[in-house]
Amino acid sequence: MKSKKKILFIVPSLGMGGMERVLVNYANLFFNRNYDVTVYNLTSGDEAITQYFNDEVHYYESYSPVKNICHAGIGNVLRRKYRLTSWQKWINKKSAEYLHDQYIKEHFDIEVAFFGMESIKIVSGCRDTSVLTLAWIHGEQKENDYAPLSKYEEAVKCLDKIDKVICVSKRAMDTVPRVYQRTNNLFVVNNPNDAKKIRALSQEATVPPKRKFTFVNASRFDDKQKGYTRMLKVCKQLVDEGYDFDFWLVGDGIDYEKITDVVKQNHLNNIIFLGKQSNPYKYIKNADMYVCFSYSEGFSMVMMETVILATPMISTDVPGAGEMLDDGKYGMIVDNSEDGLYNGLKKILSDKDLYFHYKKMAEVRKDYLSEEKIMDHVERIIGGIEECQN
Repeated sequence: MKSKKKILFIVPSLGMGGMERVLVNYANLFFNRNYDVTVYNLTSGDEAITQYFNDEVHYYESYSPVKNICHAGIGNVLRRKYRLTSWQKWINKKSAEYLHDQYIKEHFDIEVAFFGMESIKIVSGCRDTSVLTLAWIHGEQKENDYAPLSKYEEAVKCLDKIDKVICVSKRAMDTVPRVYQRTNNLFVVNNPNDAKKIRALSQEATVPPKRKFTFVNASRFDDKQKGYTRMLKVCKQLVDEGYDFDFWLVGDGIDYEKITDVVKQNHLNNIIFLGKQSNPYKYIKNADMYVCFSYSEGFSMVMMETVILATPMISTDVPGAGEMLDDGKYGMIVDNSEDGLYNGLKKILSDKDLYFHYKKMAEVRKDYLSEEKIMDHVERIIGGIEECQN
């Protein structure tokens, strides 16, 4: 009997985010294709996401971040379950080869830095030429994205050592040569989703029930990336002009208090906070339209889930939107600005025929990418059959 190939995924964290859910999907999909799968988390994970790993996927966590030794307990410190200094600083100071030896204690056929420069640095330290090393790039790269590595030159060097780089969208791939001077072995693979499971979960009843035309968004409350403040300004303007609608916000995050304060100050009673949900799909399915108001995205997991659920969508012009919505054929893509969002939402609220057009097109689009096609693509890349796409 042929032995299973061993594949390792390394990530810096596992909270309730889009990249994290993509990782869970990939881990389970590789397991279903007879790989021996290990996931190594450099810090600690949220059970709300880690519970979805297949029981036979090996999942390990490293050091939990602790700001105060009193919170760690002397026993855990002595057992080295906690670091008292920042784990990013520790990774920053050590060589890639040293880190690889420290974190990866057994042989794997494939080592994947799934997201985070910390992961890329560790995997780049592999000296075994029989191991295939991969890095996943989830969004457009910028000059400062090499953080937390201290030097830009080190980031370039680390990424150059990786055998193959997989990007989740063409726009993401196009930024890699400009930022990191990496021009070889670049590939585009869109994110997979468990469509059957997503559609089944979407059938649960929503609380609260829908009252009127309802927009929805499900994401991390990070205003700098996601653009909550500008979206709320748009909602305020539309309410003042007499438009009647609700907006469900699913999720939580570092800017929760800031965002709720903006809602209170502007008396936006139509903004309904639903908190972090293990099943956001029922809200996305039962709303009338999903709105992505982000400044930046990779190949957004939740947008792909929205496509699967055949919920019409408005999105700012972020990476991945053009591919998912075929440059606006299957959903509305607006300028990545406050005015763009305002004009897009106003058009939908003012024109029922336009809304029903996008509703019809969303139904047509729902099956355009299957897990099987995506995994076939990934395995061709791993096997050296697929030619690079840059």
